[in-house]
Amino acid sequence: MESFFQQSLKNAHSGETDFKQNFLKGQRNPLRQDRNEKIHIYKVQRQTMTQNVGHAFVTTSTTKSSLAKDVTIKPIELLKPVLIKDLVVEKIHHGQVLIARSITIPNKLNAIQVLIEDQNGVYDEILDLSVYNAILPGKKKVIDEIEDMFPIGVIFAVKEPYFKVASSGGLFIRVDDPNDIEFIFDPYHPLICNKQWKKILKLSLPRDVNGWRERGNQYFVNRNFDKALEYYCSGLALDPKHPLLLSNKMAALIELKRYIECIQTGVELLSRQASLVPLSQEKLLIRLGKSYYLVGLYEKSMEIYEKLVKIVPNNNQYPTLIKQCKVRIVERDQGRFDFKAISDAFKSTGEVDCSEYIGPLKMTKTKHGRGLAVTQDVEAGTLLLVSKGVGVYREPEKKDTTVFDVNFKDKVAMNVNSAQVIALVNRQIKANPKLATQVSKLYHDSNPTASFGLVDSLDFFKVNESIVDQVINNTTNIPINVEDVRSIVKLNAFFDDKKIHGLWIVPSFINHDCLPNTSRMFIGDAMIIFSARSFKANDEITTGYCSFLESYEKRKGHHTAFGFTCECQLCQKDRKYTKSEVEQIEKLAEQFQSEFAPKIRKYDQSIIPTIKNNIEVFKKKYGQHLQFDLIHQLSGLSLLYRTKYQDKLSMECLFESLQVSGFTINPINYSRAELPSTPAQFTIQCNGVLQPFYSDIFLQISNNAFNLGLWQLSRETAALSRLNSLIFRGMNTAQHTAEYTGKVEPGVLKFNNDTIKLRNF
Repeated sequence: MESFFQQSLKNAHSGETDFKQNFLKGQRNPLRQDRNEKIHIYKVQRQTMTQNVGHAFVTTSTTKSSLAKDVTIKPIELLKPVLIKDLVVEKIHHGQVLIARSITIPNKLNAIQVLIEDQNGVYDEILDLSVYNAILPGKKKVIDEIEDMFPIGVIFAVKEPYFKVASSGGLFIRVDDPNDIEFIFDPYHPLICNKQWKKILKLSLPRDVNGWRERGNQYFVNRNFDKALEYYCSGLALDPKHPLLLSNKMAALIELKRYIECIQTGVELLSRQASLVPLSQEKLLIRLGKSYYLVGLYEKSMEIYEKLVKIVPNNNQYPTLIKQCKVRIVERDQGRFDFKAISDAFKSTGEVDCSEYIGPLKMTKTKHGRGLAVTQDVEAGTLLLVSKGVGVYREPEKKDTTVFDVNFKDKVAMNVNSAQVIALVNRQIKANPKLATQVSKLYHDSNPTASFGLVDSLDFFKVNESIVDQVINNTTNIPINVEDVRSIVKLNAFFDDKKIHGLWIVPSFINHDCLPNTSRMFIGDAMIIFSARSFKANDEITTGYCSFLESYEKRKGHHTAFGFTCECQLCQKDRKYTKSEVEQIEKLAEQFQSEFAPKIRKYDQSIIPTIKNNIEVFKKKYGQHLQFDLIHQLSGLSLLYRTKYQDKLSMECLFESLQVSGFTINPINYSRAELPSTPAQFTIQCNGVLQPFYSDIFLQISNNAFNLGLWQLSRETAALSRLNSLIFRGMNTAQHTAEYTGKVEPGVLKFNNDTIKLRNF
């Protein structure tokens, strides 16, 4: 495999591919290949795959096309047949279709590669077909799964084939969207004219409706839901009202996450419920209720489960499902989430069961184009968004499969995780037309304001009952080609440091700041966003597209990839440093980690004067505003003072660590007055935004203040720690208490019902 890519890149760099493209462009297919020799090459490649590719969830990624092709919407019956010999080089054959059959076991490098013939069956009229962006189930070996997809002899239509020069120099058909491949099992299909093909198809056909259902059930049991659906639909072509086939079709649609189609089928079947036996009616209602639930139509789901309670009163499952619907409605409408329960369930089941939520937010015009702003005054710690991801991919702990994403046209290697997300997004939007419409509104290269139309209200992204009618009436059907998906993912996807990658639609409208005023955390594929400071109505919210702890050059690289220059306080400060100053700062940080950090861990008091001096020298030379490199030194110094029972000095270091990272409390309450033991609500004046690592700092300050008898300061900063833990980790009070019990004085955690508000000065 390595030599193939080396040769391809070599050809791309040398210009040989461009020369061939220009020379052959517009010519009728000149390629004639020895069939036996080509089949032998595939067998050799197959052996290489067997040795190098094991088990993994993989996608076939894409290399950027020299021509961008939209998804073909027309039925294949309305397309004009074309033969291999009549294909034109470097052309997308609009309005045409190639009927092909695989003649050898497929291979996979970057794409799935299949050797095909057409209905003429001429010995040397064969061609390579490459299918990109296909998603494999990941349940078996890759070599087995691609063979399940393209077994020898399978007949299929290639809609509007794109015939081109490969980067390696050969000629092939390129398919960027797997939906442009349509498998054919019907021997009486109007486009099948080869008598031998017709005969083979007839022999492989089930003899009756039950045969189609049984064949579909076999694929369903093996978790090949696409194939199962194909067979169920073929059976329904013979008997469109067959209740068992319709019910089985619903089960396959649910597994494929095509919930709206499932609802459509279920509603149709429910209208004929008098013809259903009780067991079939129960299955139908279960699948219909589940589909409504997974779409987010919880009221409709609850109606279905209430019917089930009447039909099967002794089943305790259905009252439980009704309660779940009620919980989801409260989450969606009131923003009240039990994140601990959601997280515990995710750890147990691997699924995130919660509603999406859009808080007091609106679309707003900004200097960057569009953004999100609050609609009212908002306190720090307010839940703003809960968003489910599209195309979410979690990196495996152990990678035993290589997935290539090489852009030969631009001569660069692309991010592999992006390839996974692109393929997953592409599949999900095909399964959910409404989702495709929402994704199309995001910023992308072809038109910075979204070529499919602007959206000025977040209501567009909320689920309502009209979504089903819109899909049924085809009012949401907006085709998005793979290049648009690639661009949307490139400019909107989130790539989290916990190896979670994906597209979150509403959060994608939030503009960047290296010091964002909101938090971002994940439970599975759910992104949760809290306010990290107090807001006035109409204030814009921001998020970080990269970590503020990264160097300026690394952050700048991220900004460039997203197509903007960051003007935040941190970037403005960092741009003032010369290259030698940056190197010196990095050297000082490395020196602290190598020389002083080990001594701090051993509580070596002798280094206190040296650390103090280093801090003062650093501040004098580089300033003290947004100097995150000082936090480790100040925290280390605080620890050393604490081990000497010098709580005042320890606390001063911690306050300074807040200050150098951009957060200031003014005034600080040093009162020793006793406070009532009842829960208190504090309000403090502060400047800056909260940061993830403040929870520990606030609680250590609280511990110092407690030891010094500064009761109000101790309770205020303990409340700040709880608030910060909620914002950045979703922790409730009980979780916070459990997290810090034994790490601070017991009295620090005593008043855990105190609350606090932040006011900007």
